[in-house]
Amino acid sequence: MDKTEKSTNRIKGYAVVIGIVYLILQHGFYLTGHYFAEWLGITPFLPKIPLDDMIPIVSVFIIPYVWSYAYWAMGPMIVSKCEKDHFADYMAANLVACIAGTLALAFFPTYMDRIAEGLYEISENPTFFEKLRMFWYSLDGSAMAYNLLPSFHCINSTLCYLGVAGRKEIPKWVRIYSLITTLLIYASTVYVKQHYFLDIITGVALAAIAYFVCKKFHWGRMFAPIERLYNKLKTANENGEHTELSCGYDCDIEDEEHPCQKNIRGNHVALCEQGRAGIARIVDSVNDSVIRDFALSRRDAMDRCIGLGKKFIMHFDKVYHNPSSRDTSHWKNEMQSWWNSIKQIKLKERNAELLNGEIRDWFLTAGANPEDFMTNADFEEKKAYDIFSENILRNNNVELSFSKTIKSEGVTNVLRDCRER
Repeated sequence: MDKTEKSTNRIKGYAVVIGIVYLILQHGFYLTGHYFAEWLGITPFLPKIPLDDMIPIVSVFIIPYVWSYAYWAMGPMIVSKCEKDHFADYMAANLVACIAGTLALAFFPTYMDRIAEGLYEISENPTFFEKLRMFWYSLDGSAMAYNLLPSFHCINSTLCYLGVAGRKEIPKWVRIYSLITTLLIYASTVYVKQHYFLDIITGVALAAIAYFVCKKFHWGRMFAPIERLYNKLKTANENGEHTELSCGYDCDIEDEEHPCQKNIRGNHVALCEQGRAGIARIVDSVNDSVIRDFALSRRDAMDRCIGLGKKFIMHFDKVYHNPSSRDTSHWKNEMQSWWNSIKQIKLKERNAELLNGEIRDWFLTAGANPEDFMTNADFEEKKAYDIFSENILRNNNVELSFSKTIKSEGVTNVLRDCRER
């Protein structure tokens, strides 16, 4: 794997935030189920079957049970190494499964009487694992446990594994680790007597159904408006539309004759089109040393161009084959954002922007043959991309370049056919 592939096949920064937020969010869903059940006045039932009495207590399994929380937070981080559409569908499955699981907990509440189950009977010299198990009981209802079926431990763990299963972007050892960890968490739920066997079955089934439905129908599109807003703000910043810093604060005024501000408290910092004070600004001068510090070496500029170029070509391929898709506008916006990023690159060696020849060789071809990044590219698509490349070098506008490509002589592809229909 070369340097460029490593830079694109990595854990994304936004996924770290999403992983932590999701960990908190899923626990909130879990607790909400029981509160709703109490509010609705529904009597909980015992989901126990004869098999549960045959399963012994194995306190050492408290380790994978507790470790599961870190495992769930890392799930979105690892899956972010995959393509964005897969990540979106994966997060949609997590959200759908959590909502469905919460509804099940609310309308079909369950319980476990830990005293009746004899779970507080331990040896005179308890082991570390027994003490940890007792401590965990004290955090989770003590004598009475609720929210059993479906098991959120099984829901979240199943989705963590499904998100990486069969994905070539994920190292094989990570996929094996995920499978083993998921199976250990399944076992831990019954070996530390936090759940009954039916809780595992329903949790795994719910997670699998949510995942395959979200993948089949691409429910990850529900996050498209959020991504479009992010890309819009990002593009506005890259285009220089939002270049001033607005810093606001509250304070107490003393001595009306000679006003004096005391107890100054900041309340916001925002990037905007025009700061109200007109004092603090982001430097935007080509001659300023701060800007020069962000110029790239030739090697780094080439790597960045090739990395974004692959995405740019693959998005062109999507638009070419799916011109009537409701995602077409979103794909074009992303292409425009990447193009804007490339146009802002400056080479340290000459403190100047990239030449068209460099953009063509590094970005528009991704340092290789564009068709290598297309799906079953034929002669028509290659020709359309060549025309599109020349257009965007002239006008710097993705939408306009697509429009001119459609009108070009000799281009009789699906883009034109769809437009005519």
